[in-house]
Amino acid sequence: MSETLEGLSEEQIRALAETAMSLGNNPGTRRDFQRLVKKAHPDVNIPEIETDERVAALEASFNTRLSEFEKQQKVADATRRVTEKRQELISKGLAKDQAEITAIEKIMVERGVGDYEVAATYYRAQNQPAAPTPHAIQLFEPPKDELKMLRESGPGELKRHAINLAHQVAAEFRAGKTG
Repeated sequence: MSETLEGLSEEQIRALAETAMSLGNNPGTRRDFQRLVKKAHPDVNIPEIETDERVAALEASFNTRLSEFEKQQKVADATRRVTEKRQELISKGLAKDQAEITAIEKIMVERGVGDYEVAATYYRAQNQPAAPTPHAIQLFEPPKDELKMLRESGPGELKRHAINLAHQVAAEFRAGKTG
């Protein structure tokens, strides 16, 4: 089809004009019609389309900046929370210094622990030396004269004395006496 109206009847020209007017005046097709005109003839000045394009560009820029700002805020909030948790560990006595905090965070990653205090408790349990065992075992030395008597009395008396002594120690042990 030709780009000019030459060779068209008045009726065809009128039909094209009515179609263009109908598309241009209908709120449902107006913007699309204007975009098509702008696409076919870039030199034509259509303020509504140019305004829409500027607003869309500003909106896209705003949305990009807003998204970046929200990401920065999330990072800042996460950093603040981690710093607070680290300080809380030190203030509660669950960690002494940064080296212990680093070890606790390593446990959190390796063991999948999401709570600083739980990881700190685990770290303490793994790294705390065992409490010294009290010296509950005492050697028994019978009195010298009793020892002499037991040696002279024979194996039966020695056996009976050992059994009595074992019962006495067991009773003391059950009563909570450790020496």
